[in-house]
Amino acid sequence: MTYDKKELNKVLKELTGKTASGISESKREELARTSLNVVILSWLAEDEDCYVRREVARNPSTSIEVIIKLASDEYHGVRENVARNPNIPVEILVKLSWDEDLGVRHDVAKNPSTPIEVLVKLAGDISGYVRHGVAESPLIPVEVLTKLAGDGEEYVRSGVASNPLTPPGILIKLADDEHSEVRRGVAYNPSTPIEVLVKLAGHEDRGVLVGVSKHPQASTDIRLIFALYASGTIDDEELEGRVNAL
Repeated sequence: MTYDKKELNKVLKELTGKTASGISESKREELARTSLNVVILSWLAEDEDCYVRREVARNPSTSIEVIIKLASDEYHGVRENVARNPNIPVEILVKLSWDEDLGVRHDVAKNPSTPIEVLVKLAGDISGYVRHGVAESPLIPVEVLTKLAGDGEEYVRSGVASNPLTPPGILIKLADDEHSEVRRGVAYNPSTPIEVLVKLAGHEDRGVLVGVSKHPQASTDIRLIFALYASGTIDDEELEGRVNAL
């Protein structure tokens, strides 16, 4: 990564009143996060502080040359932010999909530029955290979502449950999941059928109930019932009775 030191000091002097040697660590981190200047970002990409480099990696104004360099940074937090960068080249996403750090692979799965074939590969990752990232992807093929709906880890299934691309048939199945976290995902999913919302309304878990009450397809009756419940006008028993009567 090359930059002109005279130009760098001139820009820094104009911005901060100081040259490179006089910039504090906190100020360098701020510049790494907010600067639009490629010269400053190239300089900060070589900073000894990994937190400064991490902010450079996330900055959308960072040059492709610098992004490629930081993709091999020794600190996993830097590589994670490279994977999150909206301007990351596809070939770097592919490279990072093999990274030893599960956080990096998870962020590759979440990046909307990640190729489908990489998502399919990551759907079989040993880490449930990575598979959860795949399950939430807006690009994941339906057949992969269907497979992940049967994953042994509830965290992964919750990702499938909250994905708007998940087919109604799978959402119906996940609405009966033994783990409330999965049912909450179904309750908040805008693609969940109304009949499933009514079914979920009978659950005792408050997270599920809140999701149902805020769902865009929830009927006026459902919203009214939960408003009465939230205000204390009706108790748990009456809530269950009214929901079952729908």
